[in-house]
Amino acid sequence: MARKRKPFHVYKRDHGVYYVRLPDRTSPNGYKHVSLGVTNERQAYQEAEKLAAGKGNGGRRSFHDAVMEFSRKHLPTLTSKSQERYASSYTAVKPHLGPLELDAIGTAEISEFVTARRKAEVTERTIRRDLMFVSSVYTRGRMGMDGA
Repeated sequence: MARKRKPFHVYKRDHGVYYVRLPDRTSPNGYKHVSLGVTNERQAYQEAEKLAAGKGNGGRRSFHDAVMEFSRKHLPTLTSKSQERYASSYTAVKPHLGPLELDAIGTAEISEFVTARRKAEVTERTIRRDLMFVSSVYTRGRMGMDGA
């Protein structure tokens, strides 16, 4: 019995987040790659099924996706020192906020992040820099979603 081929391909990137490759007629190569915003394989396939069926996540966007767009569009305009600082901040922020959607990030999640950084005995100055990075990514991510 022949297996029915799915119209998408799910794969995991090095940072642990799953992506899906979907057919897209407007793209030059005929496909688009979309972050599913999850690190669990079963959830990834469920999200991919929804996207392939056109039900998607309603335009919601993960913090990780916002960081990737930020890195692609804004980071090249910064000095190399600032780029290094933001990369360091993302390394610290990723375990806490990376898989969350932008809509889901609120004061409770930020507070948990700050508490975890303080427990790791990170200086207040470094925590503030990390929060500036989060703020910048969040602001640009929300602007990108609204089309501004």
